[in-house]
Amino acid sequence: RDWLGAAGSARSRILISYVVLLVIAAALGLFGFRQALLIRLDDEVDDAMGQEVRELDALESDGRDPDTGEPFTSLRELFNTYFARNVPSRDEALIGFVDGQYYDSTELARFPLDRLPPELLDYGERLSSRSPGDARPGESRIDTELGEAHYRATRIEEFEGEVGAFLVTILPANEREEIGDLVTYGGAATLAVLLIASACAWLIAGRVLKPVGALTDTARSISQSDLTHRVNVRGAGEAADMARSFNSMLDRLEAVMRS
Repeated sequence: RDWLGAAGSARSRILISYVVLLVIAAALGLFGFRQALLIRLDDEVDDAMGQEVRELDALESDGRDPDTGEPFTSLRELFNTYFARNVPSRDEALIGFVDGQYYDSTELARFPLDRLPPELLDYGERLSSRSPGDARPGESRIDTELGEAHYRATRIEEFEGEVGAFLVTILPANEREEIGDLVTYGGAATLAVLLIASACAWLIAGRVLKPVGALTDTARSISQSDLTHRVNVRGAGEAADMARSFNSMLDRLEAVMRS
């Protein structure tokens, strides 16, 4: 009964309401923080893939080996020069296809997976064939064992009599893990702040409701023969006004009893 009474007290209800609001605000804040990080990661991935495609387009448009100044004689030479001059970024892989066949790719030391996804290789071979069918260049994602991998594909039409395709894929597994760690640390910090704020709210609610407790004690101590007890009023606010009104009521009752 004592526990039920304490749980139903005004102080407890104030604390519960305060904690619920804090929990909702913290959950929304963490969710928004996580989504903002994921959106920023997606933008960085898109920029990185676009840069790789633009560099290959520039090399293809020039049509010459930057080291020798000689024109490329085949699409394979173009890919060889590109792969030799471009080091993939973190979690990135660059892939070249010629005439419907996988030709070459950069080292997979930076790519989170040991091998390229078979679905991606099949898509690149179809895109680089003379009859690509429903395979179209563009940007999309595929599921892997480490999460979604982003990729962007471009088709190379009739370069020195050859048809090919270039794919750049990024699997930001490490960045997603770092985001998860940040959200976890943020949740732990939020929980600590919530506990401290709840303790402060309990103390503040106790001070605010102290005049109400004093009023209750005074009311219990009053008897028919003794109306001299009064509530000790301090400060201002609704509780103090209520205590003053209660004291005024006792003054009137005492005057009536004396008369």
